[in-house]
Amino acid sequence: MRTRLRLFLDWGITFGEPYRMQEHGQRKVYYADRRELETAILKEYPPPDMALFPRLQRSGPDPGKRFVKRIKMDLRYAHESSVMGYFSSIYAAGLPHRAVAVYMYLKDRTNKEGACWPSIKTIARELKLSRATVYRALDDLCRAGFLTGENRWRENGGKTSNLYKVK
Repeated sequence: MRTRLRLFLDWGITFGEPYRMQEHGQRKVYYADRRELETAILKEYPPPDMALFPRLQRSGPDPGKRFVKRIKMDLRYAHESSVMGYFSSIYAAGLPHRAVAVYMYLKDRTNKEGACWPSIKTIARELKLSRATVYRALDDLCRAGFLTGENRWRENGGKTSNLYKVK
């Protein structure tokens, strides 16, 4: 491929021979078949523990297309549930969106024991909700059993932020 370097020529710069760029249009392209792709994906992202899926454990001859399709569907469900499993119970409870948002906020800030102690004002500010909405969300979560709250007091008798234990 020949390329004219316009500015070089305008400036009077020349080369001993015409400048050539390496041709990249004829690179060899490699294609993988379906089996190679599946094995590479399974090697990189191994499936979940099969003991969690008892109906997938089947003895006997070749399982056939229906069984393979069912395995793929169950593995897809397992992947989705592992991604969404962290909050699946809160979504299944049918709580209002304010309660779900506050639960996720608290869950994100818990320590190893599941405890956290942000103030109502901090929760409201960071979630861009009113303090009354945060109180209602905390009440919803306590009634549904996802959260317990305990009052905390300073040494001088003043009230400080509540201790929340996320379940």
